[in-house]
Parts: sequence; C-alpha cells; structure tokens
Amino acid sequence: YIYIYRIMPKSPRWLLSKGRIDECTEILVKIAKINGKEIEREILLKELKSVKSDEVHDFNLQIIIKT
Repeated sequence: YIYIYRIMPKSPRWLLSKGRIDECTEILVKIAKINGKEIEREILLKELKSVKSDEVHDFNLQIIIKT
C-alpha cells in the first residue's frame, strides 16, 4: 500500500475535478514514465485545461495516456 501511495498519492481524476491541473499533469507524467511511455507535459497540460469541471466524470484519462 505504501508503495502505491508513493507512485500515485492522489487520483488524477480527483485532482482534475478540483481544478488542480498542474498536480494532475505531474502525476500522469510520472505514471506514463513508469509504464515506459513518454507524454509531452505541455500537450497534456493544454488538454487537461480544456476540460470543464462538469465534464470530469465523463472524461477518460486513458485516452490521453494512450500513444
């Protein structure tokens, strides 16, 4: 459990729903790196900023992470 907390201390979806976009972006970049993928931080940040708070529950983070 402690190991998982170090990798992902907070849910990216929760952070996004609270408007904490920078933190969400950093966690998603770390997750991608652990999974052997690269995500352009600036592109991800731009995509996440375009999501409105009422769309978060329908927003699928896997779409962004897929490359």
